[in-house]
Amino acid sequence: MLSQISSTQLNQLCGVWEGFSTNSSTNEKTKWTNVHLSFSADSRTGLGVINGKGVSHFRESEIPFLLLGSFKFLNECQVSKIHIHAQVNNTVSYLFDINPLSNTLKLSINGQAVGYLRKVAQPTTTTTTTPATTGFRL
Repeated sequence: MLSQISSTQLNQLCGVWEGFSTNSSTNEKTKWTNVHLSFSADSRTGLGVINGKGVSHFRESEIPFLLLGSFKFLNECQVSKIHIHAQVNNTVSYLFDINPLSNTLKLSINGQAVGYLRKVAQPTTTTTTTPATTGFRL
């Protein structure tokens, strides 16, 4: 477990990601595209937030979504994917396993791996470590 977190580590994770998730009961895949993620944290406590948005591609539909989550020292990352479409309005909660060295995220639900994201582009702005506030609790 990391005992400190730096703005450099957070800035390296911010950017555009893509990947997929799989429904464990139906085995159907959802493609995630144009996923813009930002990370911010308090460098002393390691408590931080993840914010993002993107598009799900499922059964020939494009469904926009928001990502909101929290983490402690980039471990214990809990993220909710909130679909914001007139005909689809559900929320799916994931645990993110972040590998900053390879710029990858493994998605899991109830301990079962269900997806994968990889960083494909740098952000247009940077993030710094500041005291983070969020409605999510670890």
